[in-house]
Amino acid sequence: MDCLIDTCVWIDHLRQGTPEQTRQLASEVLNRPDAVVCELVWFELLRQCPKSERMGIEKRLLTFPMLSTPADLWPKATVLGQQCRDAGVQVGVTDLLMATLCQHHEAALVTFDRHFSLLAGVIGFETEILQRPA
Repeated sequence: MDCLIDTCVWIDHLRQGTPEQTRQLASEVLNRPDAVVCELVWFELLRQCPKSERMGIEKRLLTFPMLSTPADLWPKATVLGQQCRDAGVQVGVTDLLMATLCQHHEAALVTFDRHFSLLAGVIGFETEILQRPA
């Protein structure tokens, strides 16, 4: 099964101020043989990074397989978003799109963000919630 590495893991890997144990965990996750990226992660990482870091980050992203964005992503995400709302689970747009993409590709989302477990409980996709070392 592919493991889509969430943007927050990438950020903890790249950020200068990340504690060393957290950075090491993020690096281990990024070095998994089943690690993949998607256009949404690509977008989130590159849209705000400093100009001096863009080329290096883009080169690293190019070393990962890319999950394709399905043509019906938006209609599927709309239905799943309605299911979340009906279940009383509030979710951001980008998180919903990421979850929809994982569901479509039957990929697991690897993340530090615990709220994805609530989302997974409503719409059904695999998650691996990482713990930041104390």
